Amino acid sequence: MPTEEAEAPNDEISETPAATPTDTPIDIPVEQIEHLGDALKRLTQGAGKENWDTVLIEEGRGSSCNGVVTTEITYPFGFEAKLAASVLKSTLTHIQIPKISVTEARVTLTESGKKFQLGKLVRDAELPTWGKPVSDQMLMAHGSWMSRLLPILPNQVGNMRFPGVWACPKGYVGTDSTILAWIEAPGPSAPGIVPRQFVERLPSGPIQFGLDAAAGVAWAHEGGTVWTGLLLQGNYPAWQSAFFEPDRHVTVERTELLSAFRAVTSVNRTATLVIEGDPPQLRCVSADSIDLRARGTKGSTAEATVPIMEHYGEAFQVRVDVHRLLLALEKTTGRGIFIGTEARMDRILVRPIEMQPAYRLVLMGIVGYGAI
Repeated sequence: MPTEEAEAPNDEISETPAATPTDTPIDIPVEQIEHLGDALKRLTQGAGKENWDTVLIEEGRGSSCNGVVTTEITYPFGFEAKLAASVLKSTLTHIQIPKISVTEARVTLTESGKKFQLGKLVRDAELPTWGKPVSDQMLMAHGSWMSRLLPILPNQVGNMRFPGVWACPKGYVGTDSTILAWIEAPGPSAPGIVPRQFVERLPSGPIQFGLDAAAGVAWAHEGGTVWTGLLLQGNYPAWQSAFFEPDRHVTVERTELLSAFRAVTSVNRTATLVIEGDPPQLRCVSADSIDLRARGTKGSTAEATVPIMEHYGEAFQVRVDVHRLLLALEKTTGRGIFIGTEARMDRILVRPIEMQPAYRLVLMGIVGYGAI
């Protein structure tokens, strides 16, 4: 598959204009840090294990790191200390808004008759310095634009596989080489691969987001919290050509479709989607594995039928990994889901028809054993 370091033009895909950068911070509604306990929890959530099991607290700021993403919080903590993040996190499950007292060796947290004395770390704990957000590289975004792609992302780097989101002027893209998803939303003017660990830290609401492709750094800012992470290095697959204009397609009710997918995956994660009948209906059919049939069983099947709201073109059938598709569609909105394919019927294009920003998926078909 071709790769891209920057987006190549494609006349078949409509352009989503890049957001205009701003020279000043964007005034957007944010989830504010409510109290000291909230601020401390955010720090522990940003910490990692072993050498990264540390939170650094100063008078007006706190920071932590998981090895890939640093979390920095602006808050009047009122004390300075280096603490074990895992111990602090466990402590905060028992208290919410602690009172703090500090000695040379310990930090004491008390609330409602509960008292915890946390020993200060004496070893040097230095967090990486990956640069500060640059105002003219930040744009208004939503964390959900990228987090919606998390179920699609692989966990490790592989052939044409990156555990991260391709953020570019045309939006946000994720793929594991079998399923490809595209959120058509304003993206950064220079593209880069944002690691999944960074995406996992993002809130679902409004954020300021930006990246510096030359420096290899991404930033996000929300409510007094700044996340900074290193971009993944590599040539992202040329994804635009995978999207196509179906010559046969149906629209079905979203909740009915997801219910059908959940039903048939009880037998097998793959299923055959069939459009047939008069009036036409969508049938989802799955069968258990060849291994089970080889052991003498007659086999198990599951079938669910979904009424069609709209239908265009000839009937079709294609076998796909319905489990992957279900994960990708779980957090979608709107009433209808569009499903289309081509004459070859080796892939399907899926999109929620009322969802904004627009969300499109392409899922490759599976050749071989299947049940109708």
